Amino acid sequence: MNPPPAAVRSAESAARPDQGTGNAAVLVRFVEQACALPAVATVDWASRAASIVARLSPLSRTWAMFAVCEIAPDGKVDSVETVGSAWSDSPTSPSDAQARDAFVDQFIEVRRLGFAPDPAAAPAVSDLSTFTRSTDWASTGLGRLVTQNRCGMPVIAAMAMSSEGRRFALSAIAPPQGSALEPSVIGLLKAAFPSLVRRARLAVGEQPLPRPMWVSERERAVLDGLVLGKSVRQIAEDLGRSPHTVHDHVKSLHRKLNASSRGELIARALGHLTRATRIRSKDHV
Repeated sequence: MNPPPAAVRSAESAARPDQGTGNAAVLVRFVEQACALPAVATVDWASRAASIVARLSPLSRTWAMFAVCEIAPDGKVDSVETVGSAWSDSPTSPSDAQARDAFVDQFIEVRRLGFAPDPAAAPAVSDLSTFTRSTDWASTGLGRLVTQNRCGMPVIAAMAMSSEGRRFALSAIAPPQGSALEPSVIGLLKAAFPSLVRRARLAVGEQPLPRPMWVSERERAVLDGLVLGKSVRQIAEDLGRSPHTVHDHVKSLHRKLNASSRGELIARALGHLTRATRIRSKDHV
């Protein structure tokens, strides 16, 4: 006799390692959370990715950042598509939010990282002093920003987003000042980072995406409602907005996600279609 569904769920839960604290459990959680990130480019995508990276370490107040940017062979940052930072602890305080916003502004202004990632590495992962080949890592462009957040030596991960090799997914994870990350963090990040980069490629695409084409928080809420099968009126009631406003958000989503139908919107939201793929021709909107 088959066990009842509740028993099945209980057995599956007991067998899953994602409630543990070992390296395997940490890796499973990371990959699951990376795969749960939006499959489309949302304005908070980088911050959510940074939050996942930060939780690779069990240390309280571990800090992390994630960015998609173009980096020249000499380490010059040519452009920043998106960047976000987060702490492993939640909820964050108002001062944390201010520091997070300040880091984003400062990173956008950084002209040189202090190192150049290897585009052939899949991924390149090491502490910052190894990347910079110097013990004075704190004086580098990225190092200064890390120390301003009152953090110690960071571990860096970088991986090319495309075959051209100048567009990178870049991440850093750092302990509180006076502490050090566990040696296992480098191995965990090396194993887990490709899953995060694959999700980033799906969300932001192989080529740079203009900022106005990124999905806003309100649009993402509307898209989430559509994925759940809700009508425009139901979504409007949930969000406390008029149906007309929600219709405007849906139109904007069609434009931003290059979708010609409600089905294409949902397929993109679920990661089944890239921006370049159409189910129907444009004259069947």
